[in-house]
Parts: sequence; structure tokens; C-alpha cells
Amino acid sequence: MEIRVFNGVYLICALVLLASPVRIDAQRKACRVQNLERTVKRNDGCQMKFIVQACRGTCNSEEVHLERSPFVLRQCNCCKSAGNITTQDITFTCSSGNVNLTVPSVTKCACLSCK
Repeated sequence: MEIRVFNGVYLICALVLLASPVRIDAQRKACRVQNLERTVKRNDGCQMKFIVQACRGTCNSEEVHLERSPFVLRQCNCCKSAGNITTQDITFTCSSGNVNLTVPSVTKCACLSCK
């Protein structure tokens, strides 16, 4: 690992070698748009199932301890929406009539700062 200072900011350069089984597992769990089934139950007994697109998966985060100030560097990344969030209009038929529901839908995901 190499530590450099650029404009007062510590930069950490590290070479990471991954074995093939780890790389395959990381791809399977990588941050991406996934279809998730959701269910809404109304008080009148009407139950609605629908699919939404959401961000899900893992991102790299790390904490590095240094010998000098700032002593600890943290990089925290979370799988979040990285594009426009669109909406889907869904119509369900219940015994009381049609029910319209607008749900958010993610179009792009990325590993972004958790802040």
C-alpha cells in the first residue's frame, strides 16, 4: 500500500489481487438494478402484488489506520440510485373497484458515498 498527500488529502493506492472464486461471488452480489416483488394489502382485503426496480448489492468499504493525522481514513460506499427515479402507474382491480397506485422505479444503480 502506498500513501500520498495531494492538496492536503491522503490518497491510498493499493493493489488488490482477487482469486477467481471471490471475483465470481462479487459479480453475483454486485450493486445493480434488481426486480423486487412487493405486496400491498388494503383494509378492505384487496391484495396487490407488483414488481419494482430497486438498487441492491454490495459495494466496497474500508477503514485504513495511519501512523499520522488523520490516523483513520474511511471510505464507505452504498448501493444507491445513480440516475433518474421514474414512476410506474399500476392499476389493480379490487371488489370495491379499480385502485391506481404510483410506485418509484430505479433506472441505474452505483456504489456511491453513504453520506
